[in-house]
Amino acid sequence: MNRPDVGVVLVGPDPERILEKFESDNIYKLGPLYDDKKFDLLSAMDVYCLPGAVGLSIVDAFQCGLPFVTEVGDESAEIMYLKDGVNGFIVPRGDRYEMARKLQLLLDNQPLREQFSIAAKKEIEENGHIDKLCAGFRDALQYVANHRN
Repeated sequence: MNRPDVGVVLVGPDPERILEKFESDNIYKLGPLYDDKKFDLLSAMDVYCLPGAVGLSIVDAFQCGLPFVTEVGDESAEIMYLKDGVNGFIVPRGDRYEMARKLQLLLDNQPLREQFSIAAKKEIEENGHIDKLCAGFRDALQYVANHRN
């Protein structure tokens, strides 16, 4: 995006040292963060971007009200929380220009970002709540138990 008003925070392990080649005054590499440190950082962010497999990080991002931007790819089950154009965006795989465009849209349009933030929190509260997840597991186990031969 090449903008002095936008910073990129890279979080997580990098055992293959892929991130070493990315250097800029507005790129911050923090390594792995857990528990309160992770949520402190997420609470300070405007948008969450994760190209590739979404995983459980979407739950943390949505709990903090962050719109989520990712690409079509190796989705895990948690992708079901992401509603394209409602609480985030899904761009074509490998299309970095479209990803940058969607990120720029969210960063530059505060009302849209706030709308997506509200939708993200609502989605995870309604569909990602631990009570709903436990009920789903219970129902699946009951179904299997009732349909055994």
